[in-house]
Amino acid sequence: MGAGLTPNPVLGGLIGLGSGLGAAPVMDTTEMKAVEKGGIVGMFGFRKKEEGGRKDVEITMKWSNTNREEVRGFAVLVAVPKYITPHMENASGNVLPAMEMGRVTQKLTLDCSNSQGQPLGLMLKMQYEIADRRVEEMVQVTKFPQGF
Repeated sequence: MGAGLTPNPVLGGLIGLGSGLGAAPVMDTTEMKAVEKGGIVGMFGFRKKEEGGRKDVEITMKWSNTNREEVRGFAVLVAVPKYITPHMENASGNVLPAMEMGRVTQKLTLDCSNSQGQPLGLMLKMQYEIADRRVEEMVQVTKFPQGF
């Protein structure tokens, strides 16, 4: 991991975030392709919520597989700068069917209350098996919608 990034070791049983947030100012964006590596595609939808001094960025990650072989044991680990606190919900599954015939969805919430205007940063480690081989891919997400 790079300097200033704190790993969040949540593989398998991912840490969930409760849904007790009330009505708050919200900014939504359309989905954008945030990750494309090794045949794995991550479409991310971003949502910003601010309430009572707390600033959250919710990212809905939708993962698919463009390879001809099925991906099994798919999991994502996240690392963020120290001023961001990540909370990841359980993924909808861990198998990505071949040729984009299905998706795995996962929600990541970033508490950016301590960011003091510093930029959003996100490093992902994807782990999976394909064609009887174990793969680990590191991906840095560098493009975010304007206002995030």
